[in-house]
Amino acid sequence: VFSPVYSFKTPASPHHAARLENTTIDVQTIIPPQTARPLIIEGIGGVYVPLTTSQLTIDHFKTWDCSWIIVSKNYIGSINHTLLTIDALKQHNIPIAGLIFNGEPNQDSEVAILKISKLPFLARLLPEETINQSTIQRYATLWLPHVSHLIR
Repeated sequence: VFSPVYSFKTPASPHHAARLENTTIDVQTIIPPQTARPLIIEGIGGVYVPLTTSQLTIDHFKTWDCSWIIVSKNYIGSINHTLLTIDALKQHNIPIAGLIFNGEPNQDSEVAILKISKLPFLARLLPEETINQSTIQRYATLWLPHVSHLIR
């Protein structure tokens, strides 16, 4: 189990939460942990979220040797948000492995996102009452055939 380099109490962008706790974020300390196992790193609310007043998540994370998976949840505006994220990553030449849809299916939105983006559908995460080791194992087993080609 890996620990975050920074963890803040306030649910806000990292630059704001750090300021509230009198902390300065040194982006050079935020690096992927070394492991021989597959690793999932969750972003911080979007690719244009500021880590500091001069460094966005996209600026820092694009230096990492990895493929990105975009998770899209269905809500009003999700098509726009998802396509803007895809466009931003493409403009920065960041490789995108595909899409995971989070929540109850919405065929119209999902088909539009997939056709417009030309990205592959990788998996779906349905609403869960609890997330525990059993839930994670169930999804790992379910998703492995669809994402095994991404595991290095």
